[in-house]
Formats: sequence, structure tokens, C-alpha cells
Amino acid sequence: PYEGEVQAVLLVGALGIERLDGFLALGFNGLWAPRKLLLTYGVTAAQVAESLSELDTVGDLRVRMSSTTHNGTVPVTNSEGNTTFEVAEGVIMRIEVEFLLTGRPANRGEQPLLQVDTSLVVGLASHVATRERSYRTLLNGTYVDEEQTISMADTVTGTLALEFSGEHTQVFDANAPAMAVRDALVALSSVGDVEVLKSAADGVRSFLVRFLHPTHVGPQPRLSVANATLTDSAAGGEQARRQLSGEELLAVDVGVEGVAPEGEGSAANIVEEDPVAAEANATVTAISFVAPVVVCGDGSIGTGEACDDGNGDGGDGCTPLCAVEEGWACKSSVTVGSGLGGTSSCTPVCGDGKRILAGDAEGCDDGNLADGDGCSAACTVELGYVCDGGSLNRADTCTTVCGDGILSATEVCDDGNRVPDDGCAAECSAVEDGYACSVPDGGMGSVCSPCHESCATCSSTAEDACTSCRSAYPFSSEGRCVETCTPLGRYANGLLCQPCESSCGTCVGGTASDCLSCAAASATPYRSGSECLASCADGTFAFASGEDWTCLACDATCEACAMEGSNGCTACSNSTHLSLAAGLSSQGACVESCPQGTFAPGGEGSVCEPCDVSCSACDGPTNSSCTSCRAGDVLSSDGECASDCEAGHYFLPQYGFGALEGEGTCELCAAECRTCVNASTVCTSCGDTGILHAHSCVDTCPAGTYVSAGGTCEACHASCGDSCAGDGATDCTSCSSDAPYLLLGSCLAACPEGMFDDEAQSCQTCSHSCGSCRGSATTCTSCPTSVNPYLSGSTCVAACPRGTYLNGETCAACGGACAACSGPGASQCTECYPTGAAPHLVVGECVCTQGYAVANGTC
Repeated sequence: PYEGEVQAVLLVGALGIERLDGFLALGFNGLWAPRKLLLTYGVTAAQVAESLSELDTVGDLRVRMSSTTHNGTVPVTNSEGNTTFEVAEGVIMRIEVEFLLTGRPANRGEQPLLQVDTSLVVGLASHVATRERSYRTLLNGTYVDEEQTISMADTVTGTLALEFSGEHTQVFDANAPAMAVRDALVALSSVGDVEVLKSAADGVRSFLVRFLHPTHVGPQPRLSVANATLTDSAAGGEQARRQLSGEELLAVDVGVEGVAPEGEGSAANIVEEDPVAAEANATVTAISFVAPVVVCGDGSIGTGEACDDGNGDGGDGCTPLCAVEEGWACKSSVTVGSGLGGTSSCTPVCGDGKRILAGDAEGCDDGNLADGDGCSAACTVELGYVCDGGSLNRADTCTTVCGDGILSATEVCDDGNRVPDDGCAAECSAVEDGYACSVPDGGMGSVCSPCHESCATCSSTAEDACTSCRSAYPFSSEGRCVETCTPLGRYANGLLCQPCESSCGTCVGGTASDCLSCAAASATPYRSGSECLASCADGTFAFASGEDWTCLACDATCEACAMEGSNGCTACSNSTHLSLAAGLSSQGACVESCPQGTFAPGGEGSVCEPCDVSCSACDGPTNSSCTSCRAGDVLSSDGECASDCEAGHYFLPQYGFGALEGEGTCELCAAECRTCVNASTVCTSCGDTGILHAHSCVDTCPAGTYVSAGGTCEACHASCGDSCAGDGATDCTSCSSDAPYLLLGSCLAACPEGMFDDEAQSCQTCSHSCGSCRGSATTCTSCPTSVNPYLSGSTCVAACPRGTYLNGETCAACGGACAACSGPGASQCTECYPTGAAPHLVVGECVCTQGYAVANGTC
């Protein structure tokens, strides 16, 4: 029963232009499509439809496109064949839009012409929008949609509300968009589907309201004005201060009355009607308003008053003309309906970016309701901030106050001043290196203190709160900065200390074969090379140095041993014998044959046991199987030693005339002699406490001799000093001045590398942390290259400590007041001590800088 309206937009290019370029904008019913159409590469009908469909004022539509060229005057006609105008020159692009009467809005009835913006089109000569076919209603059994028009002079400003069927709309602006008026109407329960078209022509602004079926059938109630606060600028903009004017330039025009088919409305058969012609013949009725007398300032909100706070003062939210002041919001004490009759209470609108200065109503207004940005959600200035610049035209700008001793959200620290080099930067934007800042309980500002001396930066002053390390303590271990990882039972992996393998006490790597020492309380306390073992292997023995146990190799003559040297054997190979006889120089040694006075009862490889006291030597099978006797005794054929005199006597031959050979007497030996010969004092053996030396029994052997297995004093090796345990070069127990240092029974001119001489002039092993040492195991004179390679004083370190710098392989002292430096000069500082008289680094020198003074030795 309907045919929708068809409109066309023609773009005519200049002569010789083959293609238009740039952007084309289209609009409808007061709104512009948000997306412009790019003409450069050609525009499709789908693109035009998609652009227009984004408008709230457009329902369903169909778009057709065409393009042609010409060389002169071009007549342009509408679909009914009537020539409307002529254009000349160039390319013609034609965009045809048909309103399909479906969707929301349905766009029924005559529509406003499409709006065209060609300001960004290149190559255009002219353009025009035309109505190609008007909206039609057909005969017999169709509906006619009623149209009412609200008109006013285009110089009228202010607000108004409409009344329809006893309901009032929300107030809207006199120059509101068509969609705003439609939204106000459809919010009423008595209004169904309507279209609102806005137009302005000949000094008149109009809103055409079309009531659409099926929600509106037949004639409709008349729209009227329910409330208006309007001013006509053409009349000088005057508005009564105490009451509304009596006559307003507002009118309602019923251009087309609604009609329904017979039986559904008040009309009978519908005849074809041209809405445009009907509008031309419509009667315009002026509406007069007889306003009640309203007194502004009486504390009772009346018609036409936006507020009434009971006074005629301004600056409190409600003006002397009872209008709400900018930046304020007013509420009526009457909460039902529109609030008429109530008294207004006005408060500044916090967060709208309009600061009310009068009476300090708002301390600030930064355009939001967020806390923590300087201006609170209640529009008060937050502690630690200052806000300025705010007015009705501009929001406040809030910034923190650095140096006020109040830590604000955007400050990293605030210690109550803007002085640098005290822990908190002058701009409060960072904690300075070497300091930690925190807010104490109950405090508001920052307290900054130096980090632990090992930390370059830190999270607190604790030793284990380092976040980076000073050069003197380069290695990081669980928040601590250390000179070396080794004492911690860790090793350096780059600059990070990693744990040693569990069997190691100290180490140079993370595996079980990287040990420097073994964990004393572990099941593997003995170090062999760089591994830790439960016990020392065959051919080695456990050597204790403090709490460390090291497996050292036995002497080459031993199969197994309990101590160093050739006298430390506990087992021998099958080809040698272990000599265990007390008092012998060979005690604990492996010998090819048992020493005199001992024998091997088990044959080859057995232990040497002492002969019977009657024998000088024996060879078994028993200890009394003598092979030689002591002086004065006689060896019998059965291997026994016998004497003509009893023990403790000697034979004194009879000399003189008539004495026979073999005659003599047995005389008593001297008391110290067990046996003697030829004379009482010529001892051949001694009692239990005596030692035979040069046929005399002495309590101790003289210097340069030792007690032999036979209980006699024998000479030491020529390399030994005044004492020894045997006649070998490795049996020395003291040394001469030519080779004064004793090591494993040998006398040396100097201790070997990695050892030092102690007070007894014995060579002892240096600590594993030293390459070489002097005086004690930990007094280093050089350092190992594998770990802790630099010598600082008498200690080997991985990095030179604070106050020193690396000079070759040695740490030398910095000059001046440097905490760290690159050389000896006072101007070669790289770091200063944070406390004391010179904490500030200025051009390589530690000084008390400008703005500070030294008092009691502190800057």
C-alpha cells in the first residue's frame, strides 16, 4: 500500500576530470554519517548504504550507483520526466537512495533531503540533492499516518517540554536534534512508534512529528507545551525576572490527520493524498500560555524555575533569576514528580572539571572522582598535593609537593627536603643509589638511610637486602654481597654465588669433583684431590690440617701407611718386611731384610720381630735361633750363645809366669753395663735405661746420632742436623743451618711452593686460598689463578675490597677519601663513603659539596 521516497545526489565534475577524488560526507535529518566516503578508488552502493545505516535517523534503504561523462550542458530530470535544472561540464556520479519503509525509523512520509558535504572533494564543479519520487499512500484499506508540526522562530532559545495524552516529556533544548525530541516522546507510555523530522527555513525552526501505525491509528491527541523557559533573541533577549512572559512564539500544526480503514478508526475509505499538498493547506493555530505568577527567591520552586533556594543571592548554586548556576546541581526537597513546590538545596558538581571558587565551595575539581590523584572524590585537596588553575572554564591541575615530608602516590620518596645526595632525589622521583627509604609506622614521610656497606643499591638497610653490589663485594648470595663465595660453601657463577655439591665444604664449581675442602660433618670428610671420600684410598693416609682432612700419598716403599715418610708404613709388599721393633731407626719402615737383632718368622713379606736378648742376630724359626752372639759370648752348633762367665761379668785372663792359656777369673762388670768385655767399664750392652755409645752406657745419644735397633748410638745422615730417627736422608728430625727446613724427614734449603716454615722450622701446607704463604697458613704472599686471584694485604680475594683498586695482581689503597677508585689519586674516586666529611662525588673527588657544611666530622 506504500511506495517509499527516492532521493538522488549528483556530483558533477569539472570538464576533463575523469574521476573525482577526496572524501564525500553524507547526512540526514540533522545528523552526519560518522564515516566519510573515499572517492579516490571509486565508491560502491554497499559502502554508501553502510555509511547511512549508521545514523539513528535512517531505517532500511536501498542504494543504486551510476556514473557517466559529458562534454557540455547536461539536463537533469526526475523520475516523472520533469526537467528540474541543468548542469554543465565533466563527470557525473549519481547516488540514488530509496527509503524502504521498514526498520526503525520507517522513514514514512516526506523525508528531509539528504545532506551533502563536498568540502573535501577534489575536481568537483557542482553538486545537488533532489527528491526523485515522493512518498505515496495507495487507495482502499490503507492507513494514513498523522503528522503534527511544532514551529517556532529560529531565534528562540531555552528549554521546553511537551504534553501528550496527559503525560509530560523530559525537558529538552529548543534547538535539540530531531532524535533527542523523538527520544523524549517515545519515553512516554502513551506514545508508540513516531518519527521526528527537523527543518529550518525562512526564519522558522520546525519539528514534524509523524505518528506511525500500527501503534497509532486514526486521529491522535494534540501535542501541547507543558513547560517552557524560552527567550527570543530577536526581541533583545529580555525575559521577566519574576514571572514568565504571557505569549510565546510556539505553534502546533496538524498537517495530516490520521486515518484508518473503515471499522478501525474514525475515517472511511482513504483517498490518495499528497502529504506535501496537505501540509500547504493546513491551518496553523497559535497556542497561548497563561503562566502562573512565580516569585523567584520565595523558597518554593514554581513553573519556569529551575531552582529556588529561598534567597535572591548568586554564587550559591541558584541565580537571582532561579536558574541553576554553572558547575552546580540543585535538588528539590519535594522528591516526587518534578519537584514543584519544594525548596532547592544546591551543591557544586564534584568531578565535572568546573571548580566553584566562591566561598571555597570546592577545594579543587580535576574533572574526575578518583582518589589518589591530588583531588579527592569529595573535591578536597589530598595531603601532599597542591591543586591550581581551576575555574568554571578549566579543571584543576594537581601536583605533588616534593619536600613537604609527605609521601604522595606519585612520589617515590619524600624526606622533607629537596636536597640531593641524602638518599631521596631532589625531585622525589627516585631513591638514590646506596640508600633505602621507608615510611616508619605512624609517619607520613620517608626516612632514608645508607645501605649496608656491601650494597650498591638495596631494599632496606639489612645486610641481606642488597639489590646490586658494590665493586668491592661483587658476588651476590641470597641478597648479600660478598667479596668471595668460597667461605659460604658456594662458588662464583658469573657474579652469582651458587651452592657447592653437598659433599664439598668449599668448592670452585658445582660438581662433586670441584671440592676445595670437604664438609666435616658429612659422610665423606676426606679430600683426595678435588673429591671428597668416606675414607682414604689404599696407598694414602688421612692428614689433618685444622678441621680439614686430606688424603696424602704414602711413601713409595709402603703398601699402606698411617703417616707421612718411610717410617709411616702399616703394610708392605710381598718382597719386603715391615720393621716394627721399638727403638729402631727402621721402625714403621718397609725393608728388604730385617735389621740386626730382628728376624722374619713368617718368611718373605712378614713382619720383623726382635731376636732373643742372648743373640746379636737371629734368623728363626724362633727368636733364640742365633746367628751371632754379643761380644764375649760363644755361638754353639745348635745356634745358642753361651759365655764362660755369668751375665754381668767379664773374663779376666791370667797373665804372668806359669799362667796357662784360657786361665783367668770372671770379674763383675760396672753397674751401668749389662755385659762387658776385657774390663768392667768396657760395656758391650747396657741395662734397661742405658744406651751403648763407644763402649759406654749413656742416658741419651749425643748430637748427630740416634738409637739403633741394637740399643746403640749410630751416626745420622750427613744432611740432618743434631737429631734423626735413622741413618737415611729422610730420617732427620732436625736440620743444620745449611738446609734448615724439615719436610717429611728431609732437610731442605727452602720450603716448596704452597708451604711455609713454622716456628719449629718445619714446612707446613698453606691454606687452599693461598698460592704461597709466609709465617702462617693464611698469610698469603701470592694467590691461585683459579679462585680469589688478587692479593689484598695478606689475603687472596676475588675482587679488591672497598678503598682499594687493582694494581697488577695486587690490591693497592685508594687516595683521598675514596670508597672506591680507579687509581691512587684523590681525583680518581668512583664512589664515596655515604657518611663522614666527604660523601659527595664531584669530578672524581669526594667532597662535602655546595649547600652542605662539615660539623663534627660529618657533612
